[in-house]
Amino acid sequence: LLLAVRSSLRAESQRMRAILHFCLLLPAVAQNFLVVSSPRLARIVALPLQDNQKKQQEPIVVVETGLKQPQGIAIDQNRRRLYVADVGARNVLYYDFNLVNGEVVTQADPVVVADNVEAHWVAVDGVGNVFFTEERVSQIFRIPAPKGVRGKPKPVAIYTSEMSERVSSPGGIAVDDFNVWWGNKELGTQVGALIVAPQEPPAAAPQDSMKVLASVTDRVNGVCVAAGNVFFMSDEILATRKAGGVVAVISDVLQQPRGCAWDMDGGMYVADKGTGQIVKFPGALSELKETRLTPVVSVEDAYGLAVIVSSSWVSGCSAVVLCALAWLHV
Repeated sequence: LLLAVRSSLRAESQRMRAILHFCLLLPAVAQNFLVVSSPRLARIVALPLQDNQKKQQEPIVVVETGLKQPQGIAIDQNRRRLYVADVGARNVLYYDFNLVNGEVVTQADPVVVADNVEAHWVAVDGVGNVFFTEERVSQIFRIPAPKGVRGKPKPVAIYTSEMSERVSSPGGIAVDDFNVWWGNKELGTQVGALIVAPQEPPAAAPQDSMKVLASVTDRVNGVCVAAGNVFFMSDEILATRKAGGVVAVISDVLQQPRGCAWDMDGGMYVADKGTGQIVKFPGALSELKETRLTPVVSVEDAYGLAVIVSSSWVSGCSAVVLCALAWLHV
């Protein structure tokens, strides 16, 4: 009987060690990629992001033909699409992509979703709705996610300067599944530098649905949301809560902060067009205040940023659930 009990305990111990090993390995399957646009070089590059990596790998070119002046970029994580606002070609387009052997591989033929537009920035939500700003005519556009196979959805202007002065040469844009945030590039201290509004404006008095979150600067470039925060780039990296509140200066050390991107795991990345440096800091800040920036990599003419989250990535919450289920079945 003693031998049987000892054998049973040994077997259980081995299974528990196996579960622990599995849980420890879960974060290691993450393989996210930082994607960077270079307008002057007319190309887009990507590089893998690894927290435990001492030396960041060099970027690999993923799109080097067919573009003229790519600026804002965005990733549709669910459909594996890289959206590009090409101001030089006057269009918004996307490339299908796959992750192959640790690299981002784009399809050769892009799909144009908006033509004859001077779009500098683009964003996409979890459903697949695409948003872009056209600062020349002061309009915010929405392209509905395709439903079925009936034709290609057309861009619709959802907010314009004719509706409200709060649309004033809009620049950077960010979205979640409910709201859209944009930064104005003209008269920000007078009409609002950072604005939030519903994705679908109300039929009656849509101008009343636009809320000013910040008026601390005249010009805003990139805009990003991360957890409960929204970050916007002027001469400084600025931040406030998604619903509004105190505006804080996160950093004033960059020369020309432009694009930004959140990795959905705590990290916020910002491109400095002046130096080509890309830096990182915590995006899910509980207290908005001056924060130390960590250099990540240098990319010539860095402008727009986006992060590809690998489908094999397992969040900490999912890891806890998986490990708990495994433990219950020991």
